[in-house]
Amino acid sequence: MAKPPHIMNVLKKYQSLQEKEYMVVSSPIHLLEIIKDIIDKDLKSWIENEGAYKYIDELAKKKANRNAEDFIQKTIKSQIELALIKRGFRPSELRIKREEQTLDDKRIDFTVSYGLVGQILIELKLDSNVEANSTHKKGQEYTEKLHQYIKGSNSDFGIFLIFNVDSARMVFDMQIQKLIEHYSSEELISVMGINCRV
Repeated sequence: MAKPPHIMNVLKKYQSLQEKEYMVVSSPIHLLEIIKDIIDKDLKSWIENEGAYKYIDELAKKKANRNAEDFIQKTIKSQIELALIKRGFRPSELRIKREEQTLDDKRIDFTVSYGLVGQILIELKLDSNVEANSTHKKGQEYTEKLHQYIKGSNSDFGIFLIFNVDSARMVFDMQIQKLIEHYSSEELISVMGINCRV
């Protein structure tokens, strides 16, 4: 009768099979780059090409833009999760938290974590929000607030994601460029923008 394989050999084989089936994420910066790629490709395509911008634009025209921001938060959470799973992330190790509250009662739009690799913060703003305008005093001060959010949520990096619901495309592109320049010395914060207008 043949001797059964040693348990360690079985575990190594199982781990090897798992690695082939699921994506291996090696560091927080690797996770950040994957999420940025998802925002830049999957999320932008869903909003700009598949027409999700129409609903966001309609909500943003209401007096209280909070409805638009809530809608964006609710819908992009599932879109980001779907894109991560499609790229081979293990659903059991993927955590996307929305409106997480820190001890000082601040609410963070999103945190995304995967296993023990790290955590990425995503903070959303509409283009009309003064905190998304680098020439406005509140926009300049928002850098410190983002650092507090990153620290308060124990995140490794942050993404400041701006949605254009009010401006012409050229104006929005200039706004994003100015924000990128404003945050250029910030190693922990990346600025990205998505156009929700036709």
